[in-house]
Amino acid sequence: AKPAVADEKKMSRTPPPGWKVVSKDLEACPYYSGVLIEGITEKKIPEFIKKRLESCGLRSIDLIVDITNYVLLELGQPLHAFDWSKINGGAIEVRWAKDGEKFLALNGKEYELLNSDLVIADDLRPVTVAGVIGGEETGVTEKTTEVFLECAWFSRKTVRATARRLGLKTESSLRFEKETDIESLGLAVGRAAEFIVEMGGGVPRADLSIYPQRP
Repeated sequence: AKPAVADEKKMSRTPPPGWKVVSKDLEACPYYSGVLIEGITEKKIPEFIKKRLESCGLRSIDLIVDITNYVLLELGQPLHAFDWSKINGGAIEVRWAKDGEKFLALNGKEYELLNSDLVIADDLRPVTVAGVIGGEETGVTEKTTEVFLECAWFSRKTVRATARRLGLKTESSLRFEKETDIESLGLAVGRAAEFIVEMGGGVPRADLSIYPQRP
């Protein structure tokens, strides 16, 4: 499939110089949306979020992570948050992994990837195994002040094959394997961004989306 590059002219906010989002396979990932939020100063987690997550069997971790999990449970749409300061080159690329490429996941384990595994990568390495698990090297922490919030649609066949091969079953992969609603992405990323701005004091800097053809 021909790579799709987000149209910067249609953005509501100006992106940092050189920032772009590219999908190299529009069948495996036909819709990718990202929002960059800067100036996050508050990390206190509201009690209603903690209680609702715990009532659903998820523990409270961090304001940003909790918000993505809250929206996941509320709308059924998985999201992922990167620490933007740890992204190399300012480019986000949806691509197939290279055979033997190494990936350090959020669970602290390192995995060897195959060219049948879809990943989200920066200029240097994979930062997420698409739809399955995020990377340790770009994960948000208490010191994070810039967040890149990702919301995407990934093929259930691709997610299922990779999750099973790696022996990973996550809240994200379970939903992608059953196929998420591609039309709910805008609602989900908007909901999460609104929470981050309201509760974390962040300011939206830029947003980019790739969605060349609706199904």
